[in-house]
Amino acid sequence: MPDNYPIHAYLSYRCKETRDRAARDRLKDLCSETNITLRYDENCTEDGDSLIEFMEDLTSARCVFLFLSPEYFQSAYTLYELITINEQVDLDKSFIIPLRLSEAMVDKYRTQAKNFWISQPAEADRNKLADLLKEVNHEVLWQRIDAAWESIVKPYLDELHLSLESSKGDELLRGLLVASQEKVAAIINEAKQQMHNVVCRNVEQILKQQHIPIAQLAEKLKLDSSAGSSETTKQLLDINLVGEALDVLYDLSIQQEERWLARAEEWRNYLYDIEQIGGWLLLKSVNPVWWFHNQQSLEKTRSHSITDEFTLQHSAYVEVIIARSLLQRAEHTVDEFGEIIAASEKHQEIMLFDAISPDASDFQLLSPIYKDIRRVDQAPQDITRLLDGISITLRALKGSRSEKQIYYIVHQSYLELLKSRDWFPEFEKKLVGYLQFICCIQESQNQTLDPCQEEQSLLLEKLAKILRLKNKKRTVHDSSPQT
Repeated sequence: MPDNYPIHAYLSYRCKETRDRAARDRLKDLCSETNITLRYDENCTEDGDSLIEFMEDLTSARCVFLFLSPEYFQSAYTLYELITINEQVDLDKSFIIPLRLSEAMVDKYRTQAKNFWISQPAEADRNKLADLLKEVNHEVLWQRIDAAWESIVKPYLDELHLSLESSKGDELLRGLLVASQEKVAAIINEAKQQMHNVVCRNVEQILKQQHIPIAQLAEKLKLDSSAGSSETTKQLLDINLVGEALDVLYDLSIQQEERWLARAEEWRNYLYDIEQIGGWLLLKSVNPVWWFHNQQSLEKTRSHSITDEFTLQHSAYVEVIIARSLLQRAEHTVDEFGEIIAASEKHQEIMLFDAISPDASDFQLLSPIYKDIRRVDQAPQDITRLLDGISITLRALKGSRSEKQIYYIVHQSYLELLKSRDWFPEFEKKLVGYLQFICCIQESQNQTLDPCQEEQSLLLEKLAKILRLKNKKRTVHDSSPQT
């Protein structure tokens, strides 16, 4: 990866103001000089797109610029963005960058902003903001605006922070962008190192179990056969492409196949350890730049919603993303056709829901969940019993699963039907933190970074080759003697 990471940043501003649009274009040009893509409503949305969805993306983004002007504090939409950003848990303000559009934008304007906000002309915007934030008390609305001003806006309204109309505006802004790029690179490298250490520690621990012949693995890695578990682990993790590392594990397994032919239990132990190493290696395939931009959004979704969407080439890759968020091994298996699917025993149980009829009943939507988590063949027809049963069972399961959620991969039609139900808001409120439905989509116009540094389908197929060895050997040992 180059030191100059390609990153993207969002802009919160008043797009109807001529001055804001001019400043936006200047910022966009300067961003392009430092390999930063500036994203804003007009270049991310088209006619018919949801502005609310765009604002959700913006408020979940890691890097956000805010254009501060009197008009900014007279719009329900920009204030919604400001408040939502400020109220994020564990907000990293290093990349939330307010920019003064004029020298007149100073801290004493706060009083003027409040006077406008409580005035009659602002009634429509007050009501709109109340609707967006689901806050009925208008006095509390101002308190939330004021808290965001104190935390995010005020530090940038002193003499040390020149406005963009200053003669040195472009020079200072260019320096700010370069500094931001450097901070991004430092954080990405720190996260990569943390992940590397976790993977290295776990792979070495697996090799120490001695189910895998370290001498033969070392030779495959062009090491001396006397190399120990630590040196062998380091060499395996130093392979740049995860797919190539999986090739090494597969080649070793084919080489060892005949050795274990008459020793089924040892072969199973060997393959189990090889699968575990493969699962840890997959964490290396996550694009570190994509992770930087999406980590905050993933954490926000887990704590506020039971639905999420990922743009993926292969739906089974979602297991890698979830595992990466927990710094835990990704687990996969293969179906009856040898196709790789996500499957975990420790922190999630993922089922694939196919497309569902738009006329599907509540029972059809929820009974598969009920039967899966309770491990029964029947589910009650009554919707209240279904909802209550799912809720209480998930709450009980989480306590026995080290506080991990249960995930389900669902088709987009299923997700849309689920969200359309009258009972969904209360269902979601009860189950945030216990359950999550994930929809994997193939295309998104806002997708600028790939979650995986390699081709997802090919990478997972290389792991599937290893997983299929287990099925192959089971067939050999479980078959009846031939006459």
